[in-house]
Amino acid sequence: MLRPLDPVGLVVATGFAALSMTPSLLPREWFYQGIVSGITAAVGYAAGTSLRAAVAAVARRTRWGRAAGAALARRELRLGRHLAWVALIAGLVAVLVVVLVTGLVWQRRTASLVDADPPSAPVWALTGPVLVAVAAVLLGLARLVRWLAGRVARVLRRRIGLPPPVAAATGALVAAAITTLVVLDVVLRPGFRVVDGIFEQVNTVTPDAVEQPVAGERSGSPASLVPWDTLGKQGRVFVGGGPTRAELVAASAGPALEPVRAYVGLDSAQTPAARAAEAVAELERAGGFDRDVLVVVATTGTGWVDESAASAVELVHGGDTALVATQYSYLPSWISFLVDRERAADEGRALFDAVAARVEVMAPQRRPQLIAYGESL
Repeated sequence: MLRPLDPVGLVVATGFAALSMTPSLLPREWFYQGIVSGITAAVGYAAGTSLRAAVAAVARRTRWGRAAGAALARRELRLGRHLAWVALIAGLVAVLVVVLVTGLVWQRRTASLVDADPPSAPVWALTGPVLVAVAAVLLGLARLVRWLAGRVARVLRRRIGLPPPVAAATGALVAAAITTLVVLDVVLRPGFRVVDGIFEQVNTVTPDAVEQPVAGERSGSPASLVPWDTLGKQGRVFVGGGPTRAELVAASAGPALEPVRAYVGLDSAQTPAARAAEAVAELERAGGFDRDVLVVVATTGTGWVDESAASAVELVHGGDTALVATQYSYLPSWISFLVDRERAADEGRALFDAVAARVEVMAPQRRPQLIAYGESL
């Protein structure tokens, strides 16, 4: 477990971390970038050490490889090796700093393109420690599994007399099983409960610029079947935003309708089926099934709906639209994907099936155009 780090693994890990900093379609938070880069660096370290081991195995079979190995083992080269390590670590730290600075420039550029708040330099600098910490934890976990597998294999060989290959394979399986149980029960599940509690509190917050709608076409309004305080943060943002009828008239220079936006939060009903049924009832109340276009939206983990996509549909059709969505989690999509990826599928399927079933009983000439949309993991 306390073996020195592999230089080739470190170089490849740094390269992988640098690649993970390249920009995506949306800007990333510093902690998310740190986690992603740390995982990527750990994968790079594993790839680098595997490559180095494969090359060393081939080299040992050649005369020059054996001579080089003997030279490296001589005492007079030890000082040179220490200096090489210092130079290597200094170089990798310098590369990491350059990558972090470049990543900050990329993230700010991406944020400006999507009208998001750009990250500040002091906050973005925290990406580096998170990256190193995550990579170190994963490396330590991998070494622990390897050490445990070796111990189990040694016991199986000495006490039971299993052949070395069988003992090694059995040890690896036992170590993997023990590690998985410990990580799930001791680390991940309690940790995710804490994270879920944090995001549950975030879900109750209403942004300063968002106000309860008064139009009956919106969920959370006084006429709505869904109470405003059960919509969740992103649900309140969704029904409280978007173009109004007056704005649509001004944009199109013609007649327009007040768009229907129906939303059911995680606190509005207990199960996906119940939330879907409430969403259908809310559409009925608001006249959503009488509109020309009906969009069923699959939200992200927190319940977020992309405002650009929603308002674009309403602008194109002059408000003769209805958008309906339900929330399935408090957690961001990437955490929800790790914890329970079936929740998103169950929620989306329940909502679409309920809305489609209601549309199917309508007369063909009265049915709205039914569209499915989603942006999430």
